Amino acid sequence: MKKTILLMVAIGLVALQACQENETPAANVIASGTCGEEGDGSNLMWRLTDKGTLIIDGKGAMKDYDYHYYNDDDASFPSWVEHIKDISAVVIQNGVTSIGNNAFSDCVFLETATIPSSVTSIGDCAFSTCVILKTVTIPGSVTRIGDSAFEYCERLSSVTILDGVVSIGGAAFWGCTNLITITIPNGVTNIGYRTFEDCKSLTSITIPYGVTNIEHSAFYGCTGLEEIKVEAAMPPAFELDDHTFYDVNPSIPVYVPANSVEDYRNSPWGQVFSNIQPM
Repeated sequence: MKKTILLMVAIGLVALQACQENETPAANVIASGTCGEEGDGSNLMWRLTDKGTLIIDGKGAMKDYDYHYYNDDDASFPSWVEHIKDISAVVIQNGVTSIGNNAFSDCVFLETATIPSSVTSIGDCAFSTCVILKTVTIPGSVTRIGDSAFEYCERLSSVTILDGVVSIGGAAFWGCTNLITITIPNGVTNIGYRTFEDCKSLTSITIPYGVTNIEHSAFYGCTGLEEIKVEAAMPPAFELDDHTFYDVNPSIPVYVPANSVEDYRNSPWGQVFSNIQPM
């Protein structure tokens, strides 16, 4: 009996030791602060762990910030800026309703960003120059993506934008040279200036039926485009001298609604592209 008890105790100790050896050490908080828009900013709190994860939680909107290299005594910067090189992941908790201007710009070691369904807007330059960020999913709760929001995210290869977004700001994805796939939601009516400029790896784009206008240089330098699909019955407007499709191969197929082929051929689309076909 004693031998059996001793054996069981020994097995338990070995199992406990194995669990302790395999246990992932808890992350420690190395810095923290406030980042809310309301009052003293305490409606939102942030904390940075020694694993490089920046966690933001609370209720309401995030403060808008100035670009952190801006040389002005009155400029406002996120208080995590002094730890900018330590941030490898951003986790925004449910309850946060906006991502402020310049919030994570130049987080050059940021690899992942989690955006919850409570967020309704992504500010100007929010993730600009996050050069190793690879993928991002923008939930359907977001209605606005700000100007230059993901500008120069050079390794960004896939962007999923769920239906809900109605405004994509100018230069939002300018310089995302590795961007291969992106979906423009049906609610978007205008594609802003330089939105996809120099997205050289983009091979196909579908312009949804709601788009009525495309601003200057929107697809400038998209040299990898192999096809364009345009769902609108009426050709979306753009100016010929605005370099909207500058450097895009003019002979790639442009697929449009079957009943609108002639309308497209007789519009600026037909002066830029020679291969307009019915879907």
